[in-house]
Amino acid sequence: MKAVKHIWSVLCKHSIIDNETNNINLEEVLERLQVDVGVDPKTPKALPERVTIPFGFEIVTLWARKNFEDKDERKVDVRIEIIDPSGKKISEIVNSFVLTPNFRRMRGRARSGNIILTTSGLYIFKVSGKEFGEKDFDVVAELPLEVEILKKIVESKVAN
Repeated sequence: MKAVKHIWSVLCKHSIIDNETNNINLEEVLERLQVDVGVDPKTPKALPERVTIPFGFEIVTLWARKNFEDKDERKVDVRIEIIDPSGKKISEIVNSFVLTPNFRRMRGRARSGNIILTTSGLYIFKVSGKEFGEKDFDVVAELPLEVEILKKIVESKVAN
């Protein structure tokens, strides 16, 4: 990336922007997640190959001009890939933003209402960026999330 640089990225439950100061509050920064997954009592050792959990999260990023005197409009594409413990890409979020001439830096927030899990282990949220006209994305951050999937036997109730 030639004119814009990545400053930081954080994985959190949610964020709040203060109306008076325009500062951002990051709520519940995530490092570890424990999830109960229901399994059939007939096959309690078996887990589904992929399970989608209703779990909201955000990845908040801060980008800035490399040269604060630069007044050109800069368009940046941001890609966030979620990689499971086996190294397989299971999800992707793509966003774009425009750094207008009046601003030196720009925050981005990528939100999701659920997460796809395949197994317990270390998931990596890989943040990449590229400016308009560039061919390839540059990886700028890798955010780890340790996930532990707990099996919970679910009894089905049949009405007589």
